[in-house]
Amino acid sequence: MIEGGFDGDGLPFVRARLYVGPRGHWADIRLVLDLAAHSSVITPRDFGPLGIDIAGLPPAEDLGVAGRPERGWIRDAFLLLAADDLTYRFEVSLIVAAPELGARRSVLGQDLLSRCVLVHDPRDGVLSLDVLDSDGEFQTSTA
Repeated sequence: MIEGGFDGDGLPFVRARLYVGPRGHWADIRLVLDLAAHSSVITPRDFGPLGIDIAGLPPAEDLGVAGRPERGWIRDAFLLLAADDLTYRFEVSLIVAAPELGARRSVLGQDLLSRCVLVHDPRDGVLSLDVLDSDGEFQTSTA
């Protein structure tokens, strides 16, 4: 199971590593779990460390926050989500939120959450994802 937590606003999240493009640009990001979001969205703040020009992204076809168009798509990407002894790989197409929307948090939407079971135990506040389907997995080094 992939362990998550709750941020200062009480929103559920998991940590992931995002890889983009053939050169393997990567960034460690925190994704809020949003059961109402159809697509996963990354904020410009999380996208910035990748060193990729946002203006060069292809336009997004979907409408985003408040029906406004998002900035663009990252199509050649994958997310790594780590469990205790396995790391799961998910091929993704992420929407990059338009900077003017002021999105504060990157979001993991139903495009990936539908491939997991969300487990929350309110007795001890534990939040985890049990992966049902991924695009690959590999042993995580414990050394």
